[in-house]
Amino acid sequence: MSKATDFRYNTGATRVPWAAVGENYNVNDLMEIIKFLMQGEGPEYEEAVKAVKAQVEKLDKISTPPGKLSLASKVEAAEEAANAYLGTDTSTFVTNATAGFEIAYKYANLKPGDEVIVPAITFIATMAYPLSVGAKLVFADVDPVTINMDPADVARKITSKTKMIVPVHIGGYPVVMDPIMELAKKTRYNRSRRCRTRIRRNV
Repeated sequence: MSKATDFRYNTGATRVPWAAVGENYNVNDLMEIIKFLMQGEGPEYEEAVKAVKAQVEKLDKISTPPGKLSLASKVEAAEEAANAYLGTDTSTFVTNATAGFEIAYKYANLKPGDEVIVPAITFIATMAYPLSVGAKLVFADVDPVTINMDPADVARKITSKTKMIVPVHIGGYPVVMDPIMELAKKTRYNRSRRCRTRIRRNV
C-alpha cells in the first residue's frame, strides 16, 4: 500500500481535477520523457523501452507522489546542502521566485512611498509586490554585456526614499554583487542617520 503524504495533489472528485502543484502524471507520461531523453529506433530499442515500462508500472504501484515542495525531506536535504555550500544556516527553498521576492519584500517592511530599484530587464515577479503595496519602482539601466543591473546607474538612482535594491541574475549571468552590496550598505547607513536626526528634532 502506498504511503500517504501530507500533500493533497488534487482538489478531489471534481469534474476537472486540478493539480495543486505541477501537473498530474502517469506511467505513459514518464515513458514519453524517458523516450525523449533517450532516443533510438529499431527492434532492440523498442524491446528495451517495453522492459523499462514494465518496471515503471511496477514502481508506480508501490510509490507515492512527491510531498509538499516546501516541506518534504528531499527539499530539507537540499536546503542543508545549500547551507553547507554557502556557509549559511537559513536557506529556504520556495516554489518559485515570485514567492521568494514577496518574502524578501515583506521582511524589508516595504511600504507605500518607498522606492525600490530594479533592473530595467526583469520578470514581472520582481515588480508585482512593490506595486501592490504602493511602492515606487525605479528602473536601473543594465550592463550591455551581461544584461544585468549596472551598479553605476544604481548609484545615480538612489534617493532619500530608496528602501531596496533588487538585483536579478539574468540568463545564467550573475550580477556583480560587491558594488551593489556597498551601495546597499551606504543607503542603509544614510537612512538610519536621517532617522536618528528626525528623532532628535522631534525631541
